[in-house]
Amino acid sequence: MKPILNTTAALLLLLDIQSNANPPADKTSTRYDAEDVELGGGAFANGQLVEGMHFEYASCTFIVDGGSGGMHEMVVCYATPLVGSALKMIVNGEEETLNLPATGSWHDETEQLVITVKLQPGQENRIELSNMKKGSANLDYIELRPAK
Repeated sequence: MKPILNTTAALLLLLDIQSNANPPADKTSTRYDAEDVELGGGAFANGQLVEGMHFEYASCTFIVDGGSGGMHEMVVCYATPLVGSALKMIVNGEEETLNLPATGSWHDETEQLVITVKLQPGQENRIELSNMKKGSANLDYIELRPAK
């Protein structure tokens, strides 16, 4: 006789597998999905990525926890088929240019740019990514971890 699968147990197993589908790289990192943050200037979430970053005033603003502050590695996961794309990044008022290597398509968000940013202590750090009129990119997430 074949065992009967307990549907509750099967559902819990499925939910557990799905919740671990995209875990952060390590336990000290925190992932912020781009589609769950403040969007402006025509940028919009499509359920998986933020698109519309090519619009002149498009922006994606993350409010992040800097822990005890200091230097953090920030991973930016994005997709762009365009060579020479760049985004303006402002971290707590400090501006920098992010040059983005082409990924091959608008939906191939496997490219991860790793940079170092300085965060203030606490949960009110503002990271804004916006259009620079140099190509464009769809954004998936950023991930932060204390720098080594």
